[in-house]
Amino acid sequence: MNVRGVIALVFVLVAAPVVLAVPSISLTVTPNPNNSPQVIKGDGAWSLDKGQSFSKIVFGVTLKSNGQETTGDASAAVATWEKNLSVVAGDYIPTRATLQYIENKMVQELTTKDDKNVFTVK
Repeated sequence: MNVRGVIALVFVLVAAPVVLAVPSISLTVTPNPNNSPQVIKGDGAWSLDKGQSFSKIVFGVTLKSNGQETTGDASAAVATWEKNLSVVAGDYIPTRATLQYIENKMVQELTTKDDKNVFTVK
């Protein structure tokens, strides 16, 4: 293999995956936003690749003491999302955001989860 062949192979293996976009979603959690009692807010950024269509984003939290789950469909704008959930006071872990999208006529899901931080809602 000549030098040009090696350079081309390196580009395909290293640079090409960076150029290709993949679906993504981020999650920031805020307990009691604006001092609102018994509310937990999730928000973040999201993106899709060409050929994928947005379906919805679901924000969910789990009450640490008994495992009760609370979820809701988020409001999504271009590249951002947010959702306030009404919850009982307590500690919440894990929290998660799930991006649902359509690709090749099939519903796909991508979830990001925070299972390390405990969020206390008053």
